[in-house]
Amino acid sequence: MSRPERSDEQDSIARLLRLAGERSLPREPAMNEARVQAQAAWQSMLASQRLVHRRRAIRVFLYAAAAAGVAAAALVFTDFSRPAAPATVAQVQRVEGDAQALRDRFLFGDERIAVAGNMLLHTDAVLVTGQGRVAISLTGSSVRLAERTRLRLDRAGLVELEHGSVYVDAGVLPGPALRVLTPAGVVTHTGTQFQIDVDARGTGVRVREGSVRIEPGTLAPIEVAAGEAVRLSGSGQVLVRESVPTFGTQWEWVTAIAPAFGIENRSLGEFLAWMAREQGWRLRFEPETLEASASRTVLHGSIEGLTAEAALDRVSTITGLSFALEAGVLTVKETVQAEAREL
Repeated sequence: MSRPERSDEQDSIARLLRLAGERSLPREPAMNEARVQAQAAWQSMLASQRLVHRRRAIRVFLYAAAAAGVAAAALVFTDFSRPAAPATVAQVQRVEGDAQALRDRFLFGDERIAVAGNMLLHTDAVLVTGQGRVAISLTGSSVRLAERTRLRLDRAGLVELEHGSVYVDAGVLPGPALRVLTPAGVVTHTGTQFQIDVDARGTGVRVREGSVRIEPGTLAPIEVAAGEAVRLSGSGQVLVRESVPTFGTQWEWVTAIAPAFGIENRSLGEFLAWMAREQGWRLRFEPETLEASASRTVLHGSIEGLTAEAALDRVSTITGLSFALEAGVLTVKETVQAEAREL
């Protein structure tokens, strides 16, 4: 078989290969350096890709965090603008003159509302009297605020007297004992009537009926009985202890703001018992059998707006009974036959 003829182009390539000769391989150090550079380039490429992925993840996280922040802000705003309804702890029984109920609105300041009859009072409400007085029902007790008084309703069964005077009648309805916080300590009671005053001179406690216990922090508790009054320092030390009457001018403001007593279809005996309790009097019937008769005598009408003396005069005129008051004792006597009549 004859060999095929080579072209001029093939001859040129062959001639160049012969001239170039056999290529020698690179030396070992050069090979190692090439491997190191190639590996470094590969790792750099991988790191660059990881950085891109990381930046994408960070952007996604920031977007999610921003969205969560907006949602949280909206929730906080909603909580403050629409707070949960506080618990009802008291109800206004009677109000005379200037009195306000304050409620803390957090970022929005205090909310002030004029006190009105039958108003419901809630946890953390603050009652403030100017030239007026207020009577409220609280955990079965009748609590009355004198003029220029500030009282905070912390929760059911616990109030704080910041300044002024309050009177407590805890024998009205069954309920837990009321605790009153004062600068001198905590005042608790045992079925009693008492008054607390807080002013620049310290804290004063005057007991009309029953007894109270004052717990002045680290000092020993102080017991105050009916007919006694104490004055305490800010640390709870007794500055003065003295005897006081349970009726008379010191208690007049208390009876002036007493909740009204509805006599319609109530017995004469109930009326007299209420009157004696409000005034701090003792009742005496002459003869004693008249007490049973009074319990059967039914009253009709109203004594609202009348003073104690005027109310007794009206009852005396209608029932034929006479009333004599001397040294805190109200004596009931029968002059004519008592019977049920309309006042």
